Amino acid sequence: MNLKTVSSPRLLAYLIAVGMGAFLFTGCDDFAGLKIPEPGSACSVASDQEGTLFAPLANLPVKLYIDPTFSPSRKKDIRRAASQWNRLFQYSLHKALFEVAAEREIPGVKNYYSGMEFCGENVDEGVYVVAEHSVEHWTRMGYSISTAGVTNRCSGRGMFATALTHPHIVVYLNSAELSDDLFFGVALHEFGHVLGLDHSCTNKGGGYAALPCASIPENNPYRRAIMKGENDYRAITNSNENRTYLLGTPMVHLEQNDIDRSYCLYQKAGLGAK
Repeated sequence: MNLKTVSSPRLLAYLIAVGMGAFLFTGCDDFAGLKIPEPGSACSVASDQEGTLFAPLANLPVKLYIDPTFSPSRKKDIRRAASQWNRLFQYSLHKALFEVAAEREIPGVKNYYSGMEFCGENVDEGVYVVAEHSVEHWTRMGYSISTAGVTNRCSGRGMFATALTHPHIVVYLNSAELSDDLFFGVALHEFGHVLGLDHSCTNKGGGYAALPCASIPENNPYRRAIMKGENDYRAITNSNENRTYLLGTPMVHLEQNDIDRSYCLYQKAGLGAK
């Protein structure tokens, strides 16, 4: 086997070439134990996952604009989530997914009655990560208090559509209710929607073509994925602080299903490494 040393955000790790068009990360890397497709290798997704792919982004990297009203720690988490997706794309596609751009606030957001109102904003192309600091406004836009984040891809709403050449995308993060331990994983999940992944399985009919999560075993890759549509988030009201919090199980890294689907989406569209 060909052994190469690579840098890790946590500890030094090793990347082992295992054949079959994949790398295997070991040690304490975020991708430890996962097979990362080699650039240009063949790919396939199961037939029951083919309907969970949206249009990919045609021109990478796409600019990522972060709302300046996020706290410093949450801005860092957003950048970390973008970085994890970037590492995957750089290994498998030789391209970064995101380019973190200047901080950008959308002043009109606080007056929205629907999250889709962003689609009418005259802004530069890219992805805008917006902080929602008010539970009242979150619900006014039509979102449940147990919903942690929402992504709207204004420039491409169909599945298996032509790759998006002019991305106009917004990610709303429910910063008003999200606890610090959940925030990073929610950003990581929403960025999967940004690049074109629907849920790997769905809990409450929130996916277009995904299997119900409850119909498959808990250890199935679809239910282990960061992009699964089920979670144990629950809203807890603290009457002393007059606040509602979301509690649940944190998500910390991509899983095999996330890796395989994202690679195939871009490789089959001819957007990967040659």
